[in-house]
Amino acid sequence: MLLSSTKEIILGSACIKDLLSLTIHGSPLERVSVYKLLGVFISADLHCETHIEYIISKAVSRLYFLKQLKRATLSSEHLLHFYMSHLHWCCLAFLILSKTL
Repeated sequence: MLLSSTKEIILGSACIKDLLSLTIHGSPLERVSVYKLLGVFISADLHCETHIEYIISKAVSRLYFLKQLKRATLSSEHLLHFYMSHLHWCCLAFLILSKTL
């Protein structure tokens, strides 16, 4: 087991200071407040701000790259392919998220 990649996160409103830290083979696990699991950021308070900020930064980066591709006079077909493969999921995620909040 890789102890360097094993983390502990306490979910909810438990008083973190009162809880004992987990140990494996005498080594304490690092306690984190945010952890990325399967591409989704999970925070101890179960809010989604960290994940939303991460998705927004990825979308901004991809939009900038799309703008650079357009300046390079790439065909509309190639621009659409880039959009569908990299940005379309962002639009769907924000649409679903906006309806649930």
